[in-house]
Amino acid sequence: MNFRKINIRHASGVHTLQVKAKEFDKVYKKITGIIKGKNKQFRHSSRDGALQLFPAEMLRQSVITFEPQKEGSGLIQQ
Repeated sequence: MNFRKINIRHASGVHTLQVKAKEFDKVYKKITGIIKGKNKQFRHSSRDGALQLFPAEMLRQSVITFEPQKEGSGLIQQ
């Protein structure tokens, strides 16, 4: 399966999330929505079954980097 990475840099450390490529847009919209003002927490289940909770305030105080899509992996190829 294809996975894409999201890095969350916070004072508590760096958290790297691996998200399935099919679910990446959904996760991206959730995180950006929380940063823009929704006072919710973000939940992420890793492949080993561990659950991570990221409070809204933590996400707002973090630097978040979304891995760009690799070239040639889109639906339209030339």
